[in-house]
Amino acid sequence: MKQALTLGIDADSVVVHKEHHTSYYPGAENVTVMLFFDRKTGVVLGGQTAGYKGADKRLDVIAIAAATHLTIRDLADVDFAYAPPIGTANDALNMAAYAAENKMSGFSPSVTVSQLDAFLEGKIPVIIDLRDYFAFEKNHVKGALHIPVELLVKQLQSIPLNSFILVYDETGKKGHQAVRILLGAGMKQVFTISGGFISLQRQACTTGFKNITIDLLPIKQKSIHAQEIIENEETIAEETNEKKALIVDVRTIAEYKTGAYPEALNIPLDELGKRYSELGTDLSRDITVYCLSGGRSAYAQKQLQQLGYTNVKNGGGINTMMAQLSKESIPSVSEKPLIIDVRTTDEFSGGAFPGAINIPLDSLQNHLADLGSLSREITVYCASGGRSSYARSFLLKEGFTNVTNGGGLNQMMMLRL
Repeated sequence: MKQALTLGIDADSVVVHKEHHTSYYPGAENVTVMLFFDRKTGVVLGGQTAGYKGADKRLDVIAIAAATHLTIRDLADVDFAYAPPIGTANDALNMAAYAAENKMSGFSPSVTVSQLDAFLEGKIPVIIDLRDYFAFEKNHVKGALHIPVELLVKQLQSIPLNSFILVYDETGKKGHQAVRILLGAGMKQVFTISGGFISLQRQACTTGFKNITIDLLPIKQKSIHAQEIIENEETIAEETNEKKALIVDVRTIAEYKTGAYPEALNIPLDELGKRYSELGTDLSRDITVYCLSGGRSAYAQKQLQQLGYTNVKNGGGINTMMAQLSKESIPSVSEKPLIIDVRTTDEFSGGAFPGAINIPLDSLQNHLADLGSLSREITVYCASGGRSSYARSFLLKEGFTNVTNGGGLNQMMMLRL
């Protein structure tokens, strides 16, 4: 970038963060793409990539684009190979090119974190954090307003019309959406931070900012001696807990990372023969094995029984296990107001409204008897309000008379403020 500007080229850049392959396929990792381009011609000048997976091949594409003088429009139109294990329908390079086109045309003005201090010099911006409640509470730009993008339209009146507005989300994607909403509402000076809070945090950790403040999360101090103490404590804990019932997830590591039963031990089926010693020496220990559907856990059950374990149960699939957990977590029937989160168990484990119980929409019919009297005050919510609308309609059809749709999680959390 500096080299291009030194040569008199009107250069600019954008940053995107996107999964290197489809997010629902196990093992997806974010790859970061920074794309440099000529603002007058749109010619790709170069770029940088970073990430654990897929950064190299995307940098190869940028190198070819720069060498052959492709424009950002050319790059946006490239139809990259797609399959869930290898890529996404719109690759990170496509998204970077789209962001560059939007910046050039003024359709979605943005600023990179390296440009931010100079950009804000002499200005008093209204900074809006578009992320959810949990992300905002964890860390944010000091002084930023918290308006989740889902609530932005409803809260437009709280934003001064003629102010200088800077918005950010986690990766930059929703920032574009917010810019379009605010520009459409008549606001003139609206910009999104390219790369979102991920880029803000990285810049704050390296060179820092002069015109904004981000409180960095504390770094945990570690030492070899401390690690030895932890390991010794873990050994003692394992010996103490050998009589405790054990739940073993025999799926792959990648599957386990997408969500697992609380406190389950992950030993993939292929490794069980080598790692069964981790189950302890008590062959009568209460052990439950599970997988995705119940097939692999059936093999695991037989394998452990052949090794001498006498109290091994097949818990079936992860959904069966979590459904049991949800049922166990439902409090005894009472007439107190009840808040039900109808999202999936994975979504619920990522953060929920305080005091809410989790009954996924698909399981709601099985838990009607646990909800108390038909006149009980019940509020249902989900991620956006869609599933909770179905849940409310279903409960009303079943005879419940006092059911409210709380909408999405962000709306529920805003009620607490």
